Amino acid sequence: MPKVVKPSLLKIPARAWRAVRSFVESSLKDIYSWNIGVEFDGVAVFTKPNKWVLRTWRDNSGISHRSLELPDGTVVVSVDGDCIVNVTGAHPVSLSRPEFHTYFLVPDSDVPYAYPISLKDVVDKMLLYPTP
Repeated sequence: MPKVVKPSLLKIPARAWRAVRSFVESSLKDIYSWNIGVEFDGVAVFTKPNKWVLRTWRDNSGISHRSLELPDGTVVVSVDGDCIVNVTGAHPVSLSRPEFHTYFLVPDSDVPYAYPISLKDVVDKMLLYPTP
């Protein structure tokens, strides 16, 4: 039966939220450098300078992994395979849960013009980037 629920707000550090916002709002056009990954030892690295780094790879069993990080290496959102999403400072969330689309990222302090960012939108975009 259809129902209405409140969103689940996941508070993340303001600088992490800014990185997520930049990632979600960044164009996927081929002409931008952040859409061209460089492979190092089986890990593809996509970088938007001074904003974010996305790493993609496969483990020994073939499961794909993606990690959206700050330029200093702090992991903000990671996706392990097709099932688990880890958000900095929050519990793991399963992609297969029916309520997955109700999770939103918000900054833990005031950020001008901040808005809740759908975790599903972040993950969907991360999954567009290829693994080596």
